[in-house]
Amino acid sequence: MEQPRCDERIRSLFQTIYEFSEPELKILLFLCRSGGVRVRDISAALGKDRSTVQRALSKLVRSGLVRREPRCCKKPKKGRYFVYSVVESSEVRGVLRERLGEWYQERLSAIESFEWPG
Repeated sequence: MEQPRCDERIRSLFQTIYEFSEPELKILLFLCRSGGVRVRDISAALGKDRSTVQRALSKLVRSGLVRREPRCCKKPKKGRYFVYSVVESSEVRGVLRERLGEWYQERLSAIESFEWPG
């Protein structure tokens, strides 16, 4: 599976078309470097509260850039947990193209309905 190369050059793109906050961007870039990780690992590595990390991950999953996979705990523990990772580069390019098109149409519509006072 081809992992995307995430670097600082795409920061402004994500901030512009997704309106990601700084913590969301940090988590996304962390996932790009780290592969599949749990919430507690992200929280510890970035020094962020677990609830902050979980909220950011929910937005990142909804964006289509991050996937969430359930895992089962090993015996004797019961239950499950989730591992988060970025989607493949080819998927990211498709998702970005789609969202950029939506973003562009939203801005174009705002321009078309703009009325300058006076």
